[in-house]
Amino acid sequence: MCALLPRGVTHAMRNRSDTGGAFSLLEVAAQEIPRHVHHEADECIHVLEGALTVEFGGRSHTATRGRFVLLPHGVAHALRPGSTPPPRVLQISSPGGWDRFAEDLIEDRAQVSAAGLLDPA
Repeated sequence: MCALLPRGVTHAMRNRSDTGGAFSLLEVAAQEIPRHVHHEADECIHVLEGALTVEFGGRSHTATRGRFVLLPHGVAHALRPGSTPPPRVLQISSPGGWDRFAEDLIEDRAQVSAAGLLDPA
């Protein structure tokens, strides 16, 4: 399991080293994440508490407790808390690696381009 967790991640239930790279499973206190695209990983989110606003396909959707959201790779999307306190969610990515990428995305949100790509500079 991860010893150091990205901000907002409350529990790394399984990281990619635990699953041979197949998936990552995190419990997260959701924070705002700007529009971005996963080019390889599919992302699944199950809302445990609160509400999560998900933007994709030119629309905004609110997922509340018990809802499941599938964000296939290649689909630009953004996430933001839809409740106070922020929603608590299970986040699954396949293949694994989100446990590392989440920290970079949250910390570097100002460097995310309008096209949804992280600026490596």
